[in-house]
Amino acid sequence: MLVRRSIALGDLESLLTSTDQQADHAAMRSAIIEDNLLAKGTGQARQNSLRQLTYFYGLDSTMPAFTVFRRLYSHYPREQSILALVLACSHDPVLRSAIAYIVRQPPGSIVSHKALAEVVLKAGATYGPASLHKIAENALASSTMAGITRGVPVRRAEFQPGAASAAYVAWLAHKAGASGSAIFDSALFGCLGLEQAAVREACVEAARRSLLELRAAGNVVEITFRLFEGIIAEAK
Repeated sequence: MLVRRSIALGDLESLLTSTDQQADHAAMRSAIIEDNLLAKGTGQARQNSLRQLTYFYGLDSTMPAFTVFRRLYSHYPREQSILALVLACSHDPVLRSAIAYIVRQPPGSIVSHKALAEVVLKAGATYGPASLHKIAENALASSTMAGITRGVPVRRAEFQPGAASAAYVAWLAHKAGASGSAIFDSALFGCLGLEQAAVREACVEAARRSLLELRAAGNVVEITFRLFEGIIAEAK
């Protein structure tokens, strides 16, 4: 879906700030389609916005990943854009590959459409030249919205992922089936620009802030997520 649109953080913010924390997909749909909350000019534009936002974020309080995201989004305003990017990347492997490439570039370096198109091709995507250019364009727009890139030409910006973002990635890895130190190997950490040693330190910092629990004895690591599981239980 990155071939059609960026991650639309402005629309997401408008939706989240104007709907209830417990809003399900039907309520979100009504806000976008019936109430035209996002101020789109046509019915088709409203449908397109709903489709894209649902694809990237889920937009449903019955979905654990969205429920936890929404709670973190409201409590960690400085991390909102990165949290949204992480959730979008968890749903779109092409976006994940593009963002992981961008964050590996040195701060200040130019990130070109051509380089991103090559990354998408190497990731196994099969698109024509026009679609590849559009994907690269939308990936760069998404990374700029999230504060990872800036300016024209587009350059890699300085950014520092916070503890909530690291905890959210770790939890998503856990929900995908990883446990212990295998959580540190999640590809989503690549979207935060964190190498292996930095991943572990980020999780330690998240534990200090009570976002998760991390216990280590030698090579054995145990990570649990009482806060996030509590958020999910509360939403049921």
